[in-house]
Amino acid sequence: VDGFRLARRTYHLDASTGRNLSFVVPAAGLKEVEKILTDSDEDVGFTLGTKHILFQIGSATLVCRLLEGDFLDWRRVVPTNCPIKLVAHVSDLASSIERVGLIVSEKYKSPVRCVFSNQVLQMRTSTTIGAAEDRCAIAGDGKELEIGFNVRYLADALRVIPSEEVTLELTNGLSPIVLTPAEEKYDYSYMVLPVRIKNG
Repeated sequence: VDGFRLARRTYHLDASTGRNLSFVVPAAGLKEVEKILTDSDEDVGFTLGTKHILFQIGSATLVCRLLEGDFLDWRRVVPTNCPIKLVAHVSDLASSIERVGLIVSEKYKSPVRCVFSNQVLQMRTSTTIGAAEDRCAIAGDGKELEIGFNVRYLADALRVIPSEEVTLELTNGLSPIVLTPAEEKYDYSYMVLPVRIKNG
């Protein structure tokens, strides 16, 4: 979670450990674990202390300080029972977002205006250097819902969706979008807050 988006991944163990543990690890520490894992296919073991956690990956050991306090209660933040549910091919949607986002940069920031219609998503943006527009096929009726997003956040979300199709859940133009893999075997969701857009 970073104030604009939230990602949740639930990993289901093959067998129960019979224990409940709750702790918050800094993102930087998990990134280091991820780097080590790219060079190894071994299981990760961890030992939990009162203020630290120790990760053991093969011959590598990483000790990380835990964050104090409770993590954000994501169950109260991520919308459920959204009235609009659409499905899109991840690669097609990612390509459309990439094309529209070509003129968006750190210097020329501009939200992407998305209009979810029946079977089609229209995206457009404009900055001082030009304008871009693209369309992507979707399954379902978006009821002409218009909503703005940071193009980079949408692209980041689609980059990590582990299935070929993604489900897009929407409520209204001011509520977050929730992206989940269409395949139910992946217990994963990614929420992105919208950006206010000017009329027209």
